Amino acid sequence: MNSLPTRLNLSKRGMNICPKCPTCDQEVESIPQSLIYYESARHVWRMWMGCPINFGADLWDFTDVALKILHDGTTQDLEIFSVTAWSIWYSRNQNVFENTNHSPEQVWSIPKALWWDYKEPDALCNRSQHHETIRWEAPPLECTRLM
Repeated sequence: MNSLPTRLNLSKRGMNICPKCPTCDQEVESIPQSLIYYESARHVWRMWMGCPINFGADLWDFTDVALKILHDGTTQDLEIFSVTAWSIWYSRNQNVFENTNHSPEQVWSIPKALWWDYKEPDALCNRSQHHETIRWEAPPLECTRLM
């Protein structure tokens, strides 16, 4: 699970890099810190109306959060969580490497748009696949066959 190249993971892999957060330079940049507990990430998570869990609760690992969402919510909630986490990491990279800052509203708008872009065509495909089963039936006995 520790495949995300946070500063902590990179330093554990032998890179000569300070494990502190490149944005605040105070906390160690781990996956939970970057995607869940960092203040800008918390602002994004607060925008999720109907979120099945409380992100302000105990400190959880990223996998624990995903499992808790799946247990207390729906697969749709897990999809929203995953895409939102990706958006937070993307925003972090934009900040670190491009010096571009996104507001929490901008970060939150990305997963909403991505999720809708994915779900809308999927729903259309599923709707068009629900056809009545058509099968051959013998004509009534009183019908005459013409050749």
